[in-house]
Amino acid sequence: MMFVVKRAVTLVLFASSLVAAPAVFSQELPSLARLGTGMDQLITSETHEGMIVEVHANNQFSMREKTYLILKETEVGGVPAEKASFTLRKGQKVKAVVYRLKNKAYFVFDLTLE
Repeated sequence: MMFVVKRAVTLVLFASSLVAAPAVFSQELPSLARLGTGMDQLITSETHEGMIVEVHANNQFSMREKTYLILKETEVGGVPAEKASFTLRKGQKVKAVVYRLKNKAYFVFDLTLE
């Protein structure tokens, strides 16, 4: 009987943690939450290397006809983007670990400027 009660309590706790998960995701990456994306949607990362074709406002750039977003959760050279000192320039070579977003842009998780 005790085993059944413990199992029921475990299941209730597990189910309640699943309900709370979306709130946790938005707390971990608030910039993505504003774009309508949660961490649960960031499943597979890709590494993109190339040259910046165009630099846009708000730390965005284009490479390979795609838009890349540098958010406050991005790391630039191992430093959080908010604290990193960097300048994006047209023609600059970059290596980026990215996740594709719903709007066909890419969230830059880690950026290396060459």
